[in-house]
Amino acid sequence: MKRLGWEKEGLREVVVGCLTEEMCDEIEEKNGEWLEEVDEEEMERRFWWYREEEVKPAYWLVSKEREVVS
Repeated sequence: MKRLGWEKEGLREVVVGCLTEEMCDEIEEKNGEWLEEVDEEEMERRFWWYREEEVKPAYWLVSKEREVVS
C-alpha cells in the first residue's frame, strides 16, 4: 500500500482482496500497523455488501477496527 503512495491518514476504511495468502502476507508485513487479515465470517460481520455466494478473493485485509470510546 505504501508503495502505491497510500497513507492511512485520512482513509476511513480500506479493504484489499488478495488472490493468494502470500500476497496478503506481503502486504500485511509492510502495513500491519493498520491492516489486518480477516476471514469470511468477519467480512460478513463488518461489511453489509459482502455476500458469501458471490465469487470473491479468498483472502482479505481490512483496516483495523478503531476502539469506540463512550
